[in-house]
Amino acid sequence: YVWSRYHEGLEVNMFEMFQTRAEMLPWFFLAQTFLLEGEFPILDLLGIAFGHVYHYLASIGGIGRCPNFIKEWYENGDDSVVNAIRAEYKKISSDFEM
Repeated sequence: YVWSRYHEGLEVNMFEMFQTRAEMLPWFFLAQTFLLEGEFPILDLLGIAFGHVYHYLASIGGIGRCPNFIKEWYENGDDSVVNAIRAEYKKISSDFEM
């Protein structure tokens, strides 16, 4: 859901059969679960709901963001804990680039 919100308007090719817009993708997967697996898609609905809450809170600013005192500690701190966290993050930081 979050990916589809960040890429609104993007045309997505579905199994080389048809195209849909990115914002419809979570609903497509929900219908796919219902039709192909024959069960109520509760996990898909939960993913859409929690993704919507996250996207809403992240987009209005302030709510859902890291507090400033933690940012200051991480960016300007010089103790061993901060250095260890920075070293671990550096290993995986490319996974979080958009």
